[in-house]
Amino acid sequence: MAVGTVSSLSSEPWSLIETLTFSGSSVTTTQDLTLYKNLKIVIENLTLSAAVNLGLRFNGATTGYSGFAYDGLSTMRETTNQLALNYYQMTSYGPAQIDVFNSNNSTIIKTIDGFGAEKAGIIKGFWNSTAAISSLTIFISSGTSTGTIKIYGIAG
Repeated sequence: MAVGTVSSLSSEPWSLIETLTFSGSSVTTTQDLTLYKNLKIVIENLTLSAAVNLGLRFNGATTGYSGFAYDGLSTMRETTNQLALNYYQMTSYGPAQIDVFNSNNSTIIKTIDGFGAEKAGIIKGFWNSTAAISSLTIFISSGTSTGTIKIYGIAG
């Protein structure tokens, strides 16, 4: 499946939940994500005002994360207050695809698995919470950004 290609999702049971326009330092979903058992975040090309880091949080929580973004060779960024979506500061980002598993299950922790181009690399991690994910926020460490992010889900 090609990263960022919406048509490649048509053969799977994915539904477009929301298209987010990133303009500023963060963007948060407004739709109820608890209706979906798995989520797919497709980040199309983002333009950043400065070389920054990109992060992901669920339900507004700022703790309980463990994850990393890794280039597959030697550079890695580990985080605990967010899920890292890049391994090196950058001024552009994308495309990238991040899968969130068991997002509405209230008995297990949430895991993510992703990959992307332009210093995103391999993205792995978990949120140590059994809370169903009702919202997600993607943000940058400073400055502003513009671009498009699409959130897909499998109902259930």
